Amino acid sequence: MKIRLNTAKLLTVFSLGGAFLASSCGPVASLSYMSKANVSIELAKSAGADTLAIYEYTTAVAYYQKAQEENGYSDFVAAEKYAKIAHEQAMVARERAEALSTIPN
Repeated sequence: MKIRLNTAKLLTVFSLGGAFLASSCGPVASLSYMSKANVSIELAKSAGADTLAIYEYTTAVAYYQKAQEENGYSDFVAAEKYAKIAHEQAMVARERAEALSTIPN
């Protein structure tokens, strides 16, 4: 038995599937980066960055809050961008706090 493929139906199924996958990438990617940023901020705080690396820590928190705001507006590209910056700043804050905490008084 030969299976006949209807090209138009096949293209419709693939384009709808592709559109569904493309639409889900934004929220998934932004939430992934927001999760990383949140963990990084908590690690920075546990290293004492909220007192030893105030600028970097505060910047990370502000960008994380902006990422949450943009995610709430469904602007997932902006949310991902701000979450990446928050993650990077939190990592810098953590490194700086750890370096400053090892300096003897």
